Amino acid sequence: MTRDLSLDFQVEDEMKLDTDLKLGNLIEIADRQNPQIQLAIINNRVAELNLKAVKAERYPKIGLNSGYNWNESHSSLGFSTENKNRGLTYGVSASLNIFNGFLQNRNERIAKFQIKGSELQIQQQKQDIQAQVRTLFQTYITNMELAHVERKNEELAKENLNITMDKFRIGTITTLEVRTAQLNYINVMTRSYTAQYDAKVSEIRLKELTGETY
Repeated sequence: MTRDLSLDFQVEDEMKLDTDLKLGNLIEIADRQNPQIQLAIINNRVAELNLKAVKAERYPKIGLNSGYNWNESHSSLGFSTENKNRGLTYGVSASLNIFNGFLQNRNERIAKFQIKGSELQIQQQKQDIQAQVRTLFQTYITNMELAHVERKNEELAKENLNITMDKFRIGTITTLEVRTAQLNYINVMTRSYTAQYDAKVSEIRLKELTGETY
């Protein structure tokens, strides 16, 4: 984790589950924030800009140029021993592509096909992500319900263990029955923690898919 070894921290001993996830909200958030969908949208924008750049080849091209000349010469002979020339130069040029063998039309068609393809890619990505969200949400609901049931079972097993220990103290049951109650409680706790872990994994995977932080 690249954490400073001298940094003091505490690990939470309780797993907190997000019980407020809603399918409709998750799908809406995924459409806005999923990285794969966002990448497809960016590719679509790039394709649109490319079409504009291709169409710009039809328009006249204007060029501007300017310069400044300075020249100085010296001579020891003749009537003029020193000559200096200074001057600003500037100009405007224009060009227009009259015919390029139908290459312009072909390039524009290709650019339009790229836009159409990128639009289809966006829709395909949205459908794929929505399908994944729906599948993961059903897994999340199942795991949340299982975690709830196992927590109830853990409470019952704890209560049963307490009753068993009370009976053992007054001498009405054997150590074997105490051991059985203890093992049952440990097994129920294990199932409960496993169910909570599975529910948390489902929650994290959903939030990763929608582009949310957790």
